[in-house]
This record gives sequence, structure tokens and C-alpha cells, in this order.
Amino acid sequence: MKDKMNKPLSVSQKDSGTSTRRVALYCRVSTTEQAEQGVSIDAQLALLRGSSVFKRWQMAGEYVDEGYSGTTDNRPNFQRLMLDAKLGQFDIVAVAKLDRFMRNTRLFHKAIHELDGIGVGFVAMDEGIDTSDKSSSGTGRLFLNILAAFAEFESARIGERVKDARQAMIQSGRWPAGKALYGYCWNKVKQCFEIVETEAAVVRLIFDSYVNKGMAQIPIASMLNEQHYRTRKGPWQANRVWAVLTDGRYTGKDEHFTYPPIIQEDLYEAAQRRRKEARHVLRNPGPHLLQGFVVCGLCGHKVSPRQWRGSGYRIYHCCGRKKKALGTIAPECTLKALDADWLEQEVEVAIEKAFSQPEVLEKHIRNRLTGLEAELRQMEQLAVPLKAEVDRLKGTMSRVGNRYESGELSKAEYDKKVAEYRSQLKALEARMPPADPNLQTRYRELQARVDNTRSLLDGTGWFNKERVRSWANWELATPGDFRAFLEKFEIKLWAFPDRVEIRGVIPTQVVQRVLNSGRGLR
Repeated sequence: MKDKMNKPLSVSQKDSGTSTRRVALYCRVSTTEQAEQGVSIDAQLALLRGSSVFKRWQMAGEYVDEGYSGTTDNRPNFQRLMLDAKLGQFDIVAVAKLDRFMRNTRLFHKAIHELDGIGVGFVAMDEGIDTSDKSSSGTGRLFLNILAAFAEFESARIGERVKDARQAMIQSGRWPAGKALYGYCWNKVKQCFEIVETEAAVVRLIFDSYVNKGMAQIPIASMLNEQHYRTRKGPWQANRVWAVLTDGRYTGKDEHFTYPPIIQEDLYEAAQRRRKEARHVLRNPGPHLLQGFVVCGLCGHKVSPRQWRGSGYRIYHCCGRKKKALGTIAPECTLKALDADWLEQEVEVAIEKAFSQPEVLEKHIRNRLTGLEAELRQMEQLAVPLKAEVDRLKGTMSRVGNRYESGELSKAEYDKKVAEYRSQLKALEARMPPADPNLQTRYRELQARVDNTRSLLDGTGWFNKERVRSWANWELATPGDFRAFLEKFEIKLWAFPDRVEIRGVIPTQVVQRVLNSGRGLR
């Protein structure tokens, strides 16, 4: 039954609706929830199918995860849902209840943000939330934020208690349980870390391969797997190799605990120097002019430069094709490689075209600035409902203080209530922009984009007609100048099977890829 439900609907099924709004139905149930009334897969599908017919939505597919927790996004059909959303397979994601989609607030906001970014709405039937409805999207988003605030509050209270307890144990030199660093184990009797020699040998092999043999992270991971070495969770991946190479505890240095050294400090420092030199490639890319600026439009991974099978022929290759090395559960990307010389030349021509009309470009930049400023104001307004709740709590605390002073409350009762209200207040204030870490990062990024766009319109800065026209002669620009220009104008290249879209502060330019012509395809 599950396999049948997880397949896209047939053409006849899709055509049964009269609306052009295509909906994907997502259902989830964990093992412990199988028998709960109203939570079963059948009950969820019945509600969603009936509502879709009533709303005259066009059914695009059903995605079902049975036996998976909502606290993680590592669910096969959830991942397939998000991938199909990026591929434009539907316009709306519908769930029976909010917690069927996600029980983790951070991951929930991340998923909603991704859906918003690609123009896909989100509907939770039970709560009446519909971000795709223009007439009520404000109410739906307000309700989403209120629910998230309460969920975050509960999570924050638990997290604070656990964090404080762990920190107290660590500061006293006691290990607060959990998994020890790879290569070590915790001796409960002696209360100290000891080396696990079988794992320590792998750590030494990783550093030796990286520093002395010049191997990169992905080849090191492949070598370890070929030699049948495993992490504690399974096969080696590039990110796990990176974690080993960047952890200074392998030299025996740590603020709270004593780790027996597995490697010498000079070997560790040599690895850090090589990593630092590797990062310079983005500033000094050598022959690869567009390194760091190309993104795959199919899977979202970076498109990185490389040589075609050691021939010296330069290409840009999607990292999503390295499924084994990346270790993702999404299907391997099918984007074909791009001819590097062809792509770099076409990008220069397309940007030159955009800059051939300074007046049109300036109008586009001003319109973009208006949109960014509106988005910034909208983010700042997210704090309004939370501020009202903060003010209410502060008023309640003031009244509790008055009751204590009048003798209605004892000192113990007063301290207990104040501690509870302060905990609630701290959790709410943490979510008010820009204090919340996630919102703070988004807020800073958006503010930086607004400031950068404003600077482009400054006549003494980057954007003036004489300087714009000077960019038409690319032969006078060094590779460093050209890359600085790409960064300043926030240009990214989105590669698709049939085209490359050049997006940024400039109007979007499209370069067509032609099959079997040697232009942009291998």
C-alpha cells in the first residue's frame, strides 16, 4: 500500500480537477503513533483528499513516510517531496496537521523558508493555515509564528536545563555521557579519556594522507571505505574527514578535559595551513574564473571546476553527481557538465549586454532595492505579536511583585513564580528579531544586501554611467576585477539542462545550452 501511495498520480487523476493549482499531499506517522485516532495514514489521506476535492485542487502526488520521527528531516519521502518542489512538480504542499510535517522548529522554519523561496505554498488543514492564499497569508503566517513560538518556548526550557547540567558536569571534569570523540572512549572507573587504538590508527592515516600525500577529503573518504574502515555510524564521507582534520583535541589540547594525543601538534598545524591555502583558491581561482559562482538548478549543489578525466579540458561539474561521496539520500543529479571556456565567454557576453543600457540597469536596481527594503520591514514586524506577549508577561511579573509586597505571597511562592515568568520571558525575547540566532543571521544577510544595493546607486561608488560603460571592454579587466564585480552585483549562475540563468542585481540573463553542439554540454 505504501509503495502505491508514494508514486505520482496518473495523468487521468491529475486532470480530474479544474484548478491549475497543483497540490502534493504529505503524510507521516511514527511507530508509536500508528494506533492513535486521527493520526493514521488512512485518516490523514482521507482528510487531505476530501479537502483537495473541495478546494478544486489538482492532485499532483502523495508522499507517505511510515515509521519516521518528525524531529528529523531525514525521511525518504520528505526528501523526495522537497526535491520535487524544487523541480516545480506542484504549487502547494498540504498536510493534515502541522506536526505531521515537522516536530522540530528549526527544521520546520528551514523547510518553509525553502518552499517560500521557490514559490510553493504550505497548507495545514487542521490548523487552518494556508500560506498560498493571498487573502489570508498574513493570518496564516502569524498563526505559524505563534505556534512556533510556543514550541520554541517548550524546547528552550528543556534545552536550558540539559545544557546547564552538562556544563556543570564538564566544568567539574566529569563526562556528561554521550558519544566520545572518534578515537577515544571514556573510562568510567578512572574518569578520563583513553585512546581506542583501532580508531586512532584511522585518525593518523587521515592526517598523513592529507598532509604528506596531498590527498583531498573525498579521495580520503573513498580510500577508507575501500579499505573497509568505518565511522561509528557507517561509511566515511567527506564531511567526516573534514571534522577529523579540524579537531584540535587530537593533539591533546582541550579546555576542560585531558585527551591523550593521537597526532603531533606540528602535523595538525600543517593540515590547517593546507586548508587555509585551499581557501585562497576562491580569491585566486587560477584558470577557473567562475569558481564559487555556479549553482545546479536541479539539485541545488555547487557546480565546481575540474578537468575532464585528466585530459586538461576544463569543465564545470555538479557536485550532486557525487552521490557516494556526499552521502545524501536524494537521487544522483543528472546535470551534464558545462564546457568551462564556453560558459565563461557566454557569461561575459551576457553581462556586457545587461550593462549596455545603464538607464535600464539603474531602474532594475532601484526596483530590487524597494523589494529588499519591504522584505526587511516584514521581518522586523515578526516581532510585533511576540512583543505583545513579552509586555503581558512583564505586567504579570509586576503584579506578582505587588502581591508579594502586600503579603499575599510568601517569599518561596514569589521566587517560584518569578523564576517561571523569567524563563518564559527569556524564551520569547530570544525569538524577537534580531536576537534569535536563526533570524539574526537572516536579518544580517538581508541588511547587508540592502546596504550593498544602496551602495550600487551611489554615484561615487560602483554604479555610475562611466564605470558601467567601462565594463563593456572586458579585455581591460583582470580576473580579480571580474570576480569582485560578480560578488558586488551578487551574481550567481543557475545551471539547467537546457540553459544557464545569470541572476543577481542585474536583470536575469539566459544563455541557452545546445545539445550535441559542443557548446556547454559533454
